[in-house]
Amino acid sequence: MTDDEIIEVSVRCDNILEDVISLYSSNPHLALHKLSVSFVGEEGDDFGGFTKDLFTSFWIAAFKEFFYGEDVVVPSLPLHRSKTDLPKFIMIGRILSHSVALTGSFPVQLCMLSIMSSVFGENTFDESDVIENFLLFVTPVERSLLQVALSDFASLAADEQERQCDLFQAHGLFDVHRAVCFREHLCTLAEDIFCRLCDTMHKGVPDLHFAVFWSGLTLPYLKCLYESQRPNGQRLANCLVTDSEAILTRDQETALYRLRLYVQSLQQEGLETFLFFFTTASIHMPPDGLKITFNGLTCEL
Repeated sequence: MTDDEIIEVSVRCDNILEDVISLYSSNPHLALHKLSVSFVGEEGDDFGGFTKDLFTSFWIAAFKEFFYGEDVVVPSLPLHRSKTDLPKFIMIGRILSHSVALTGSFPVQLCMLSIMSSVFGENTFDESDVIENFLLFVTPVERSLLQVALSDFASLAADEQERQCDLFQAHGLFDVHRAVCFREHLCTLAEDIFCRLCDTMHKGVPDLHFAVFWSGLTLPYLKCLYESQRPNGQRLANCLVTDSEAILTRDQETALYRLRLYVQSLQQEGLETFLFFFTTASIHMPPDGLKITFNGLTCEL
């Protein structure tokens, strides 16, 4: 940030995507200041919560319009929209950097490697990270197929090998895939998918952000921070705790057990929905846990 000046911004909840992109397009210096956010038609002062709500709502809308993937998403733009919408990815890169700087939170639906590539303009990733993120990007059916190929390529049946080739070709990689080069081809394909449009997003990151923010953070630290904020069923279930001094009845213990079991069963989208709408109004892992209280047999978060 350049100074302590706070910029007042107002957006419409039902037009959040266009309003936020317009704000950053019309004011190139907006990303260098703190924000005081208000929502049209809603009363209240911004003590940090509205700013976080702004970015959370923006990313939810942006992921539907400009990204695709399963448990993680990557930047995407159909060819017929490239001329009209490509400049918006410069603003999306600027918003990404500013949102992390202001809130300390990553948009954890966005692939970690796409974030790093957009911010640092590099794509020198560890093979294990590339494969791990690609398995999150593809569908569950594709994920299962790739996991078999990674563990024992020779065990793939003929139809499975054909489906694996179809998967690669659907993303533009045409070659005869053999066990000896499978991991190399998989990483080549994954890095290409992760980094598409990231160069454009990188153009939007202000130079000053590198000097006062990003340059002081190591990639291992950022990876650790990202993973700590990304919801996980088992970890979230472990976060559901009661008062240490509370003595639960058998029915209450059963209710808590079933709640934890339910949370463990949720897929990524379900975890984010659970957190956002029913608990913290945030899609990130709660840093201090979620305290459970009971009103009779009713469990309250």
